[in-house]
Amino acid sequence: FSAKSIGESKRGGRKPQSLLVAASHNLRDHQAEHGAHDNICLEQSHLNVILHDPSQSGAVDALARELKLKYAVPKRKLRKDHVQALEFVISVRRDSDVDEIAYFKASTRWLIEVFGEEMLLSAVVHYDEAEPYMHALVLPIMDGKYSGGAPIDMQNLPRLNRRFADEVGKLFGFSFEPRAKLSSAQRNEAFNLVIDHLGTTDDPVLSSRIWRGVLEHIKSAP
Repeated sequence: FSAKSIGESKRGGRKPQSLLVAASHNLRDHQAEHGAHDNICLEQSHLNVILHDPSQSGAVDALARELKLKYAVPKRKLRKDHVQALEFVISVRRDSDVDEIAYFKASTRWLIEVFGEEMLLSAVVHYDEAEPYMHALVLPIMDGKYSGGAPIDMQNLPRLNRRFADEVGKLFGFSFEPRAKLSSAQRNEAFNLVIDHLGTTDDPVLSSRIWRGVLEHIKSAP
């Protein structure tokens, strides 16, 4: 269970990504047009399962825009690099005995319970890579107000992780015990969380002359 923000921010050397691009990747629109890359096997993409519509990336982006209008999210007050969506990635090992689709459906219901069905923009299960996993895009509007990356900041994401483990993961027999050493993927995830937190709080270190050195330390020990 992991999460990241989707947006055009380049803070800390992050690669910017729009909601449309993220949805296009998850729904394989981009791959269908430009061919596979990374570890995607297009011959297996027909096995992917859409658990929550829309089924087209353009429709996902349009839905987000409609919801922003509905909840009067003021475009003029949003920064150019604002968080356009939250992306949750929920995976399962291919050699596990769990009913994968049941697990992903339960995960989808959990996201709806936490964020509201209206805010769940998309949920897609991928079977065209090494391990099955689900990408879910959520619009960050909580209690009728735009909340940016706050729901998955350094304080809230661990709480969400524990709640997901208790309410979903453990029901399927999964263990969510912390690892003694971070993997490369976990270190990158932690790095992104730190950068998001510094940006959300407008920490002065971002404009400090020592920022470059601090950034290197965050990369090595987030």
